[in-house]
Amino acid sequence: MRTLKMIIKRFIFACNNIYVRLKRIIAGKPSQAGSTMPGSNLPNKVNDNPSNNQLSATAWSFLTDEELVKRRERMNWSGIGLNHQYYNYLVHGNPDLHYLVYFMNKYIKKPGRVLSLGCGNGHLERVLVNFSLPYTEILGMDINPDLMTYANEEAAKLGYKNLKYVVADLNNVALPKNSFDLVIFFHSLHHIENLEGMLQNVKNTLTNNGSLLVVDFIGPTRFQWTDRQIHLTQQLLDILPDELRIDLHSPIFRETKKKISRPTVDEIIRTDPSESIRSSEILELLCKEFEVLEQKSMGGTLLSLLFDGIAGNFDEQNPYVCALIKSLQKTEELLIANQVIPPDYIFMVLRKKPGE
Repeated sequence: MRTLKMIIKRFIFACNNIYVRLKRIIAGKPSQAGSTMPGSNLPNKVNDNPSNNQLSATAWSFLTDEELVKRRERMNWSGIGLNHQYYNYLVHGNPDLHYLVYFMNKYIKKPGRVLSLGCGNGHLERVLVNFSLPYTEILGMDINPDLMTYANEEAAKLGYKNLKYVVADLNNVALPKNSFDLVIFFHSLHHIENLEGMLQNVKNTLTNNGSLLVVDFIGPTRFQWTDRQIHLTQQLLDILPDELRIDLHSPIFRETKKKISRPTVDEIIRTDPSESIRSSEILELLCKEFEVLEQKSMGGTLLSLLFDGIAGNFDEQNPYVCALIKSLQKTEELLIANQVIPPDYIFMVLRKKPGE
């Protein structure tokens, strides 16, 4: 293994080159429209097919298995603890205060009814209860019956009262009028095809002073990364030493991740027909249908691609590795702040427009 001194020297040299290029890009301020977006005519309409609905429902069943969840975290950028501090910093400036606590402190003034749409295995709701979210009732909805059974069992085990889960197809669900004080989409809205119908449903079910919290992926539909996104992430990947680029999909072969690429639309649909089905339309529709109280970048445009399949190689007990992660975060942050690339993940707080 290379010495840390050699790795750091190589990293600093490469970073200097990237920052020189970055200054040139920022000086020219290229428009985001200049980023090539492949697949503009994507085959998106899939949910009329019952088999597609079933595949979408079962694609996330692994969330009931703690070992499989841990294995996925080793592959994913969210499995890196410092990235969670990065989200906090981007949302409100303090890396040590969870952005959900920040949201609760700023926007939740009294207990109310909470609706979590596309709640998966119920992890978010258990976190909110642990964070002492004021509530009278929390209802979670998801299309996967196995996840709903698991979430109800976990809530019962922990003794959480008034926390329950029901099966629902969010493309067709009818929500009760004027019923919830807080509605949440937590990495779930990008799985919904009927965005217009869902957002009208949310407006209908929110109380007059209710809030909508969205923490979600708003990047390219069907993960069709832009050419600029791929090019910039490739430059960051090329900086990394081989030890950090070991492909954890097949670690016994010690192969290294060499290339950033975009999946085909067919590959995405085969895995989960609902995956990022209309994700690039989410932000515009939210701004059209609701009053935006707060909107913050949560990054991910480069880092989610970069850490994919290799996140578990980054030992956060090593201060030099931590410094490397923070430098990568700062690179992405600067590119987004200077509008070279848009954020792929967003934090938004919204409410019904006056008079609605």
